[in-house]
Amino acid sequence: MKKSLMANEPTHTTVRAVIISARCGRTFEQNALRSFAHVLVTVLNLSLLCRRRQRAPPLDSCIAMHNASLSFENQDMPRYLVPSSAFQLALELARAVVAGGLQLPQAERALRDSYPEMSPRAAKGYIGSYVAMRRGANCFATTIAANAWKLYLEDIAQDGAGPLSVALDTFLSHIVYIQSKAKGPEAPLHQVHDEFVGVLKGMAVHETVVENLDAAVQKSLKSSTDERRERLASANRQPGQVVVLTRAFRRNPDVIAEVLLRADGTCEGCGQSAPFQRSDGSPYLEVHHRRRLADGGEDSVENAMALCPNCHRERHFGINHANG
Repeated sequence: MKKSLMANEPTHTTVRAVIISARCGRTFEQNALRSFAHVLVTVLNLSLLCRRRQRAPPLDSCIAMHNASLSFENQDMPRYLVPSSAFQLALELARAVVAGGLQLPQAERALRDSYPEMSPRAAKGYIGSYVAMRRGANCFATTIAANAWKLYLEDIAQDGAGPLSVALDTFLSHIVYIQSKAKGPEAPLHQVHDEFVGVLKGMAVHETVVENLDAAVQKSLKSSTDERRERLASANRQPGQVVVLTRAFRRNPDVIAEVLLRADGTCEGCGQSAPFQRSDGSPYLEVHHRRRLADGGEDSVENAMALCPNCHRERHFGINHANG
């Protein structure tokens, strides 16, 4: 009976062979299998020793088997590298998702049908990354090859500075997420991001439009009437367009709400009632920061006041605007 029982017990070699076979056949679940292999090898072999010797295994045996399983776990295993040809197909499928011609799961299945060795998670990453950049998603977890990011951004850049700016914001949020989780080297991703920030700069005009217009108006006022009217006679009546990159502050909506409620429809500058009502019937006032955010001012109720448009403009452009 004992001999029969022993014959049916898995040996150390058998267990390792089964696990190696499973790992090689399912490389996409490698991380999970590593942990599984480590635990299974140790537990089964300890159990085998206990049955044979009818006593607890000595500590050095436990350590030896633990180290053996770790050595096995750290062996180099074959990994599936997504070929560059898959990037283009993923791009085409992702475009179809954005256009509404495919659902996300359908696109992922189509990608895996063409590349059966690709894991579901990888397929989701290669389709979802493009879709996220097109839709301006805040963050997503699955990363892809740097060259795939580059291909996607090249495609988006063809639609102009606006879509590219949105895509770069999404891409940067992903890089920050990867850094916070320490999931892998993000330097290649930073390089791609920096490259396309340069592309965006080349597509946009960096200027403060209002300030440039004010300067041009002052110059026009100093011209003679004849000079000005001569320019008007030959001027294009359809204004040109420029793309402007600007940095904006994410203001706290609760601060704005509190200040407007505190003012209760009365300008905190001149003390007069709001000049008109919004479409919803609420009084129109604008929230102004006493010390500008650009100068290090706080986005707080204490640093803000509700002003009528006239007082607000005066605070920015009037003779006493430096007083806040």
